[in-house]
Amino acid sequence: MKLTKTRHTFLLASAAILAGSMVVAGCNKPAHPDEKSAVTDSLKNNSLSAVSVSQDRDKGVMTLKGNLDSQDLKNQAENIAKQAAPDYTVANEIGVRPPGANEAGAVASNLENDMKYIHPYLDMGSSGLPVLLKYLIEQAERSDLLLEPLSKTTEPSYGYFLSSGENTWPEYWQVNVPSKIHTCYTGIAAWFTKSLAGIRPDPAHPGFQKFLIKPLVIGDLTFAQASTQSPYGEILSRWDRSGDQVKLKVTIPPNSSATVYVPTSNAQTVTESGKNASRAPGLHLLKTEPGYAIFEAKSGQYEFTAELKP
Repeated sequence: MKLTKTRHTFLLASAAILAGSMVVAGCNKPAHPDEKSAVTDSLKNNSLSAVSVSQDRDKGVMTLKGNLDSQDLKNQAENIAKQAAPDYTVANEIGVRPPGANEAGAVASNLENDMKYIHPYLDMGSSGLPVLLKYLIEQAERSDLLLEPLSKTTEPSYGYFLSSGENTWPEYWQVNVPSKIHTCYTGIAAWFTKSLAGIRPDPAHPGFQKFLIKPLVIGDLTFAQASTQSPYGEILSRWDRSGDQVKLKVTIPPNSSATVYVPTSNAQTVTESGKNASRAPGLHLLKTEPGYAIFEAKSGQYEFTAELKP
């Protein structure tokens, strides 16, 4: 990930380097029957109904899914809406969601308020952070909420680690601690690859034969670049912004395709290699939505240019 020299540059680029150097380890130990029973009882005791527990015997992975019935949801919607960001997103991941648009709106509003004003830092550890990132990036489309926490240099923040000369992860946000090799803060690299550069898997087509490129042009950043290796070759996404114009370069490897979201405030201005993008070889304009013109793109290299006004 490369970024221009702005107030965010050192923090974001260095955080990407740090995060990219870390590996999150998992445990494949099968769950003990008593542990499964205890979890199920706990979920039921917390007003969860229709709880199902299944175990993949090959991988030793236990999957839990809880669903509140309509009356429970109605009674607890207000409580769900008041949860802190990681609490809500974990509940959302296992299927505990408010029942209607009003309640969902209350949750979204509370989540933004919590991240901006109540807990304006990413203090949720190795269990909560990946779930929060997945929710903000892939479900709520609110990864913009992560810009400010990642731009700070005061404790607690990634910028504080970096300004203190750290190049591994201390156990706590304070740097004066004995243990400095921990996974509590890993996973943040997903924001750089999936949000800023916009390289994401397509939920409907696992395996990266078909994928998404949906870059986030945000704040005073003037360019970003990221790449990742897929089974079909390297995927590359780079955008540059100058004034009211943005350029997006995309590489789609052979035998694959992508849905490319070109950032723009005016879809009529989108070109590819200097030509009207809707008539360019290998591209098919699918639709437009606020902030993007969306294309189906075959394998190849593309250079988009578009108007992007605030």
